[in-house]
Amino acid sequence: MSLRKRVSLIAGASVGVAVLIAVGVCYMVVRSQLRSQVDNALTAQQQVDETSGRIQGQTLPGISARAGGPAQYQQVVYGNGQIQTLEGGLTLPVTAAVRRIAERGTGYFMTDVYVGNNHLRVLIFGSNISPSFGEQSVPGAVELARPLNGVDSILSTLRLVFALLLAGGIGLAVVLGR
Repeated sequence: MSLRKRVSLIAGASVGVAVLIAVGVCYMVVRSQLRSQVDNALTAQQQVDETSGRIQGQTLPGISARAGGPAQYQQVVYGNGQIQTLEGGLTLPVTAAVRRIAERGTGYFMTDVYVGNNHLRVLIFGSNISPSFGEQSVPGAVELARPLNGVDSILSTLRLVFALLLAGGIGLAVVLGR
């Protein structure tokens, strides 16, 4: 192999590795920031729900539009296994972990789920819930969910742009290396 070809390959490989690292880091930062916004809005909703006193099974207080607005999907799971959908019309999955939180009325975790074509970020937390106004509180779990389809779409477009950038950077390095 001639010196010219070796220099071209080394230049292309070097730029490829550098661009790949930069693209990977940028992608992870953007992904983290987008998902963090969804998580922060869910956490703000949880804090409003918990500080408002007893959670009523019919409605949950909302957060302001500046803070992301109320969670698009809301569901209550009572300790006895009964499920009550409050907002959004989707029935969120009830796993063994959600049932444990509902039985105790304490606990907290976040997860991603798919319901049909909807990719959702779900926050589950335990609380004492009044099934209706004036009734005695019972342990339960509240599930708050926000769609991630918009985030997924942005990340998909970003992956395409980064792939084109990577290919262009390597091609340019090979040409200039020659």
